[in-house]
Amino acid sequence: MIAMKKRRDSNLELYRIVVMLLIVCHHYVIHSGILPLCKDNYLSANSIFFHLLGMWGKIGINCFVMITGYYMCKSDISLRKFLKLLFEIEFYRITIYIFFAIVGKDAFSITNIAYTLFPFRNIGYLFVPAFMLFYLTIPYLNILIKNLTRKTHLYLLCLLLFTYTFLSSFPGCSVSFNYVTWFIVLYLTAAFIRLYPPSLSKQKFINTDFKLGLFSTVLCIIFSVTSVLITLFINERYNMDKNPFRYVMDSNVVMAFFTSVSSFYLAKSVKIPYNKFINLVGGSTFGVLLIHDGNSYMRHWLWKDSIQASDIFNSTHFIIYSLIIVISIFTLCIIVDRLRILFIERIFLYYIEKLRIK
Repeated sequence: MIAMKKRRDSNLELYRIVVMLLIVCHHYVIHSGILPLCKDNYLSANSIFFHLLGMWGKIGINCFVMITGYYMCKSDISLRKFLKLLFEIEFYRITIYIFFAIVGKDAFSITNIAYTLFPFRNIGYLFVPAFMLFYLTIPYLNILIKNLTRKTHLYLLCLLLFTYTFLSSFPGCSVSFNYVTWFIVLYLTAAFIRLYPPSLSKQKFINTDFKLGLFSTVLCIIFSVTSVLITLFINERYNMDKNPFRYVMDSNVVMAFFTSVSSFYLAKSVKIPYNKFINLVGGSTFGVLLIHDGNSYMRHWLWKDSIQASDIFNSTHFIIYSLIIVISIFTLCIIVDRLRILFIERIFLYYIEKLRIK
């Protein structure tokens, strides 16, 4: 008898969709050339809107990894799962490379082909190669988690967060790290939330988890937004050029971490019925990232050649145009990835399964 595949919670899949939309918003603001236009007047309505629209990118990455930790801390990584992930990554890398080579933006060469095929590069600051290496550590992390008590798990988290979050946010201190190690911290955090939920959740109060998650999320968002607005005010008032995202831009800084954890806990606490459409869209969000942020040529073509940032920035309808752009890119990427899953990935997995049986 074949075991039924466990369905993922639609509340977390909806959260995954929201998170990826925020990441697309971030890339829109960062890569389109809009931010330099804000320097003429940091406190203009345009500047404030685009800074608030683009401030959630690293928070979104944290949330995305925590969803993986929540699911995988009680699961196992099979060769099939890893090959499925690797195939998705390599498919888009190769497809995007071929497209830009055909249109003359990139060049066909053995070096470029090898560079494209090799998945582990720029681990220090690129999400995808770091995520792949992190993914391979999950079996060992699960062994560690199973041998930790609640207390020792908490102590380990406190030590890691002191190192990566507190010290990096403390004036005069600097912490160098790469995404692989930070993703491990996020994984252990999500695993702790799943394995050891707060004692309040065991009480008979109505929606206690939801209230706790909502309160902490709203508070963190207020602090995060305030940090951006204050920096914009300082820049304009004193003719300075400080990074308005300085307290949320790095994944490990205090506000980025706590906003991620709070919103994740809120999403986990919201109970909605299983929704097939939400789960299908949520299952393609990683494809959205791989498509719209595939390489430097894609970023330049998508955000600078196709979108006239200066025209949008100066338009009276900049809010509506920006939302249409983000939603359109997200939707098109979802459609492309669903087609890939239906017509390409299924064939690939079919032959992988045949080889496994043999």
